[in-house]
Amino acid sequence: MTYKDIAPRFYPEPPLEADTVPSFISNIGVNGATGEYSIVFQAPKSGDISGLFFRTAGVSAGCTLDVRLELPSLDSGIPTGRLASASSNASVVVASTDDNKSFPTTLSGVTNVNKGDWLAARLDVSSGTPTSLQIASFADSNLFGPYILVNNLTPTAALQGAPIFSLQYSDGAYISPFGCIPISELNSSTFNSGSAPNNIGNQFQLECPLRAKGCWAWLDADASGSALIYDSNGSSVLASGLIRTNMPPTAGAGIHYLEFSQSVELQSGVNYYLTMRPYSASNLILYHANAFDDNLGSGLIHPNFKLCSSREPTGTGSWTITGSGAAWMGLVVDGVGYSDAVSSGDSSEFFAASFF
Repeated sequence: MTYKDIAPRFYPEPPLEADTVPSFISNIGVNGATGEYSIVFQAPKSGDISGLFFRTAGVSAGCTLDVRLELPSLDSGIPTGRLASASSNASVVVASTDDNKSFPTTLSGVTNVNKGDWLAARLDVSSGTPTSLQIASFADSNLFGPYILVNNLTPTAALQGAPIFSLQYSDGAYISPFGCIPISELNSSTFNSGSAPNNIGNQFQLECPLRAKGCWAWLDADASGSALIYDSNGSSVLASGLIRTNMPPTAGAGIHYLEFSQSVELQSGVNYYLTMRPYSASNLILYHANAFDDNLGSGLIHPNFKLCSSREPTGTGSWTITGSGAAWMGLVVDGVGYSDAVSSGDSSEFFAASFF
């Protein structure tokens, strides 16, 4: 296997504005008997859309929503009120007790779309009078791609964020438009050298061979420790990078970027373990999230990255895997692998692999 040097890339990409504790934006309220909430986006793939997913935050008074897949105006950028197909809507009851709840919703019929088509997911109050029905977004920058409109159908800077949203296609697959994330819960693990587990991170697989020079992790580091990559045997350390308590000197949550002591070549289709491990009795907080569907992964984390944990790992059986969760943790890669029999630079195999 030969590895072609590339400019360092994050895999998967970390959130754009991860300089605090991960959180939902919960100030997006659908208020009054004529309230509405819309996400305008582009279809992520061609096919028949049969449903969608959204999530509430706080609900002070429930109502019935007409959940609609509409066509937006290509001139004004706002929903037109015209359904994308004759049956691209559904009635959904949101109770007053439905705070922080996921709503996977099957539409009355399917809508055939082409990849890149502009669409709008719109939640209209059809009965009841909500005083504040909050629809959750993720506190991440969203300067391009999907955008949110509320009540008066005008976008507001305060409503920027990554919509908690995904589409279901008729083949059963959930696909999230670029810039949307399907998180159902945000969580964290607080642990130290004496904790059980004392290794927490992601089990992961790669679609093509990659060379990793380091990693990133969204955490609050009040303890020194290491980021580690364990081999597929679940016990051998392939690479490590050191994190120190006072570097950076300002305490707080954010993305940490770590260099490994040496780069490591990783194969495709193999289970590896990328974890954080504290070295003292002081705590380290690693953030993670759950998706409402196992096949989606969690948020911006790739679906092949699964939350894992272990105490003094001795093999694959000592690891616990959480299928619907993923740690906010990934690789920094600077090489893409291709077979030795193929010359670099003119191979379709290499070019296909390089766009991981």
